[in-house]
Amino acid sequence: MSKNFVCHGRTLDFKSAESAVLPSGSVVALEAMIGVAETDLQPGKAGVLNVEGVFRLPKESTADLKLGADCFWDTDKKHIVSAAAATAVPAGKVWAAAGNGTTIAQIKINA
Repeated sequence: MSKNFVCHGRTLDFKSAESAVLPSGSVVALEAMIGVAETDLQPGKAGVLNVEGVFRLPKESTADLKLGADCFWDTDKKHIVSAAAATAVPAGKVWAAAGNGTTIAQIKINA
């Protein structure tokens, strides 16, 4: 392995600034990507965010997500949306189509 190798980049350490516990599976919006809490993140404590993988995430029920399309995390509404907005950060690619009326989507995060 090269001398400058740091890590595989599948997870990152994260210190929660929230005042309440973020449950395992919670989405954390970062500057231009998202992370998913691996375990419960305690307020003010370090924890681990997954930044790779496919996760079931809440989605806007009216969004029609097409397989392979880009998607975004709405930081105000706390769900996946199909179009970039002022309150959204890139989330990744749609892993399985999720049409109008569904509230869960499979997303390959940060892809």
